[in-house]
Amino acid sequence: MLTSVVLFIGGSSGAAQSEEAVDRVLEHVRSRSGAVVARGAADAGLLGGDTTHGAETAAGPAFTAAVHLSFEDGAPEPELVLQGLAKTLDGVADPSACAVVAGTEHIIVPGQQQLLLAMAIRRLPELTHERFEEHWSTVHADLGRSVPGSEGYRQVRTDDALIRRVAPASGFGLVDLDGAALAYYSSHEAMLRILGDPDVSGRLMEDERTFIDHSSSALVCGWSR
Repeated sequence: MLTSVVLFIGGSSGAAQSEEAVDRVLEHVRSRSGAVVARGAADAGLLGGDTTHGAETAAGPAFTAAVHLSFEDGAPEPELVLQGLAKTLDGVADPSACAVVAGTEHIIVPGQQQLLLAMAIRRLPELTHERFEEHWSTVHADLGRSVPGSEGYRQVRTDDALIRRVAPASGFGLVDLDGAALAYYSSHEAMLRILGDPDVSGRLMEDERTFIDHSSSALVCGWSR
């Protein structure tokens, strides 16, 4: 079980700034350690409002990119790798509009294809974080395993102590997310085929509505590097 950090980047204006922000984060991490697997994607507008997930998260935070960091054995502590990250984003992102999720990475369906769909998740307000995570890690994870044609699905479940170290080090302002979901696809068509299948998306969305507040959650979808 890996230690993992997912960074959601906000405050960028346009695709070029979002891509530059991803590049700067990847370069910052690369300069600090070779034992951190880093993948980032700027949102490419591939999801849109045509899918149920896209429509229901349209009112959420305007994140324009996501970076997923997996810390392998021998890697420095995440706060050391991310120290001063906000300063490297001057001119391309607003650290106060960026969010950090830090915790443990759980591989539900193996695979890391090039098209990344990252979800910044906030729970329904009537649920405790513990109740949210219990459902997400069991019932919803089992649904994820049953998705036909799934090409990769991971959950990053939060660790409060780790977030309290990573957030001030990175300088990112938003720390109230309850987790991050990462789904991978080999092509845009593969993603739309899965999310557009009512037998699949209907079951997933019906379950998500029992524990996720879509109006305050957000999706980033783009080609990772």
